[in-house]
Order: sequence, then C-alpha cells, then structure tokens
Amino acid sequence: MISFDKISASYDGVTQAVEDVSFTVEEPAIIGIIGPNGAGKSTFIKAALHLMEGSGSTTVDGQPLEKRKKEVAYVEQKNDIDYSFPITVGECVSLGLYPEKRFYQRITKEDWQKVDNALSLVKMEDYRDHQIGELSGGQFQRILIARTFVQDASLIFLDEPFVGIDATSEQIIMELLNDFKDRGKEIFIVHHDLSKVERYFDELVILNKQLIAQGPIDEVFTKANLQKAFGDAIFVEGGRLND
Repeated sequence: MISFDKISASYDGVTQAVEDVSFTVEEPAIIGIIGPNGAGKSTFIKAALHLMEGSGSTTVDGQPLEKRKKEVAYVEQKNDIDYSFPITVGECVSLGLYPEKRFYQRITKEDWQKVDNALSLVKMEDYRDHQIGELSGGQFQRILIARTFVQDASLIFLDEPFVGIDATSEQIIMELLNDFKDRGKEIFIVHHDLSKVERYFDELVILNKQLIAQGPIDEVFTKANLQKAFGDAIFVEGGRLND
C-alpha cells in the first residue's frame, strides 16, 4: 500500500505545479496518471518520490518513503536521459542491482544471471553487449523496464514510457507490467493516450494541478471528470476519447 498526503510542488517558488494531491492505492494494480499538458503529472511523481523540492509526505505500508526507497523504481522520460553515455545494455540493466549493494561490493556471477534473465523477459538478450546509443526508442524503453525487474522494486513509476516507441515494444512492455502486477507490484504510469486507458489500466489518477479524481477505471473515467481536467473541448462518446 502506498499513500500520498498533500503532495505539492512548484518550480519557481510561486506558481504551483501540483497542489495538495492526496490518495491511497491499497492493492497491486496498474495505475494511469492522466491530465492535460502542464497538469503536473511528472511533477507529482518527482515531488512524491522526493526527487525535487516539494511538500507533503509519501508512506509505504505506513512507513515513511525514506525507509522503503529500495523498493521504489523510477523511470524518467526518455528525452531526459543521455543516450550518448558510454555504457552497454547489460551494464545499464545492472544498475538496478546497486540499491541492494554497499559501495565496495562488485556485481557477482549470480547478479549477471539476473541481468540476462531480465533481458530475456524484454526480448533484448541479443543486445547485451551493444551500446545504449545504438538502440531505438522502443528498445531502450524495454531496457529501462528490465532494469526495474533486476531491482525487484515493489513500486514502479514510469513517466510517459510509450512516447515515441514502436507497437511491438509497447505490447511487450504492457505484457511484462501485467506480469509485475500479478507478482504483487503497484505500477504508476504517466500517460497521454486516452484511447488506451480502459485497456491498459486498473485504476486512474486524473490531475490538473489538483486531484480531479482517483479510483477504479469504471468509476472515474467519466465525461464529467475528463471535462473537469481537460475542459469542454474534449469529446467523449461510448468510452472512446479524443482530445
């Protein structure tokens, strides 16, 4: 269970990017976070995970996030990552092992087997020794998902993971995330394609700087909530959405 209590943050100290967002997720689920551009979706995640300055608190099973950080994996937007960094695919995935290690500990043979298993899950085992700069956008996103697998995080936060990737990679990632959920994990995904919300998510968080609605898809994915978030310009009919 993870609880967010009055998460707020601003970039300039004046204008609120996200304000007093509070909700709890109690069971393993894939949770979509949607809202218009500038709604504070990415800011909410960063503030909640203490990756930027903000206020409010996050607890995991009643404990402060600081005591459970090893259980949290965060994958930022791909355009925020330096593809030119000289690191191989295998080395990139192995970074997920370091939260469990002390600074003087080396990667073991058993650890590398975990890396190989993760690469196999995302169907990237043939790219183990390639530089990450050689990968397509979809392939690189699969590598980042593999890194969360070796970390064995119980809470996974993904910021726009499907932007600019191919349909095959998107399908592989969603199949793997559903498997993660079946293993007891809670997965949060910042997402922009409303047409896939009902197919991809169990629960939904709708934001526009403040929390508009949160809960099961069939309860909160409604015309009224979407108009509150996106305005009257959004068209809703029969569960299919266009903005």
